[in-house]
Amino acid sequence: DTENGKWLLVFILDKVIFNVSAWYAEDKLTIYTLKMLSELASNKMRALYFISCEQLWYFMRAFANGSHPFDMILPSAQKQVVAGLLGCAVGAKRDQYLSELLEPVRSRFNSIVFAENFQTHYQDEILRNNLSSLLEALSGIALATKSSMTDKIFSFLIPLLYTCVKLFEIFMDSQKISV
Repeated sequence: DTENGKWLLVFILDKVIFNVSAWYAEDKLTIYTLKMLSELASNKMRALYFISCEQLWYFMRAFANGSHPFDMILPSAQKQVVAGLLGCAVGAKRDQYLSELLEPVRSRFNSIVFAENFQTHYQDEILRNNLSSLLEALSGIALATKSSMTDKIFSFLIPLLYTCVKLFEIFMDSQKISV
């Protein structure tokens, strides 16, 4: 709660952002870095400070919109990204933060699944990778949810889970994607 403690948290947050941006191709480093963010955000006082940092909002928006480096990290790291970001959803800015995190993810998912050419192009590798990353992110959202936000997350996930039934039918024999 001191100035030195706040400086250290900003330094660590900057290091998380740098590591994910510069070393996104290194899965283990990316996952360990994001686990560190999750661990730091598990403390409510630190999470309250993080949510007031502009760097976190920038990082969250980049993830939510699928911007670089999140368009490059492997699907396996998506759960850790979401766990760290959801851990910071506390305090008075929680609802705005969750909306800015979840709505773009929903839009990206729906734009893939409800695209006119999805039925004919679902085997396309880029589309499969994007869909796989979003499914991992949705799984991470469900797993990282705290009891204080279950109502918001539940109402976010239910329509997407209905859509996943369609994906089961399409990908049930595929070894390249798991729904």
